[in-house]
Amino acid sequence: MSSSMYNIDKLNETNYDSWCLQIKAVLIHQDLWSTVCEAKPEAEAEIAIWTKKDEKAILTIILSITSIQIAYIKNCPTAKEAWNTLREVHRPKGPVRKVSLLKQLLNM
Repeated sequence: MSSSMYNIDKLNETNYDSWCLQIKAVLIHQDLWSTVCEAKPEAEAEIAIWTKKDEKAILTIILSITSIQIAYIKNCPTAKEAWNTLREVHRPKGPVRKVSLLKQLLNM
């Protein structure tokens, strides 16, 4: 399946690197990337605008992932948290990452 407007494959267990790059480009194109990479503004006048953008960003992320991936982010209140959660799931660091890479090597 793919996101119809941009023809991007939905995130699954194997395509995180390409999905990440493409969805980042979509969010930048839609002027929503700032909600993913910046903190929520403290100024009350900016919060309403930021909240609307954040809702659109998390919607874009949700619509671009498979139903299995939704389980990871269903409780994430912001696009930033959803983005970081998906990154941690698909790009873990430390010993977990080493084991994952070793498994991939052995499967070759």
